[in-house]
Amino acid sequence: MTYDEPLFRPPSEADSFILQATLGCSWNACTY
Repeated sequence: MTYDEPLFRPPSEADSFILQATLGCSWNACTY
């Protein structure tokens, strides 16, 4: 899955995992 750049995060969350699921699914088969 690709991210929509730029990703803005506070410095305290610089190493945290990002799950960006609002832009759709890379294989068009996701259900939310």
